[in-house]
Amino acid sequence: MKYAACVVIYNLPKEEIARVKLYAKSFDVVYILDNSTIFDLLSWEDCTNIIYHWNGGNIGLPASFNWVLNKVQGSIDYLCLLDQDSVFTSDNIELLKTHIESNREYITRRVGIVAPYINYDNSSFQREEKEICVPWVITSGSFVNVKLICQNHLRYDEDYFIDRCEVDFCRQLVLKNYKIMLYMGAVLNQKLGDDNGSKHTSHNPIRHYYIFRNRFYYNKKFYSPFKRIFLNVAQTIKHLGHVLWFESDKVTKIKMLTIAYMDYKRGRMGKKTF
Repeated sequence: MKYAACVVIYNLPKEEIARVKLYAKSFDVVYILDNSTIFDLLSWEDCTNIIYHWNGGNIGLPASFNWVLNKVQGSIDYLCLLDQDSVFTSDNIELLKTHIESNREYITRRVGIVAPYINYDNSSFQREEKEICVPWVITSGSFVNVKLICQNHLRYDEDYFIDRCEVDFCRQLVLKNYKIMLYMGAVLNQKLGDDNGSKHTSHNPIRHYYIFRNRFYYNKKFYSPFKRIFLNVAQTIKHLGHVLWFESDKVTKIKMLTIAYMDYKRGRMGKKTF
């Protein structure tokens, strides 16, 4: 089986380039999709199986993933999607690949995504040789079944730009009666939000905008009017409460949520220009 990786980067610090290049040892080909404003081929051209593609600016995660899915269709069996905040070591990558190949007949026919356990901020974790069927997984670390995805003409919804696009993509697979599997024998370390000195995550105002706006869009896309109204109210109360209780710069973030809701109502999706 052939495996590719796609790493979406945005203003990647120079000291992180060597770490990202290590993925070239674990995959047949690695696509570096650069959403930065500056073209930087020189940093990557010394690796023969790394393909650098500059998007000419930040086109968002869904458009980046769709570009590489179209690129690998017909030549790659599994595509591992990654972002620059992830640390997916070679031993864990090999464990997940071995799991796929050991269960090849079933996974290739019925499973749309196989993902590792996500360990946030290096908390303690006990490996287990088992897999769990889940409704969705985050994008980073996900091994996407390229043939199955392309046969069903599935793609990431580019109206999200960032945030919740992975939940939407998994929902599309589940509605087609395919499974999303979490393999507990492999682990990926991921940073979630900013450190605000408490156990609660914190995000900048722009990220809050996308979280808030895209939640309304997702609920409208997949839920009945009654359930959508209930979820919108409950999730809005929870979001406002989190900002008011646990985050700094509260006024700016509340204003950003207001802008997000108005943009959703006006159908202004995709990338927001501030």
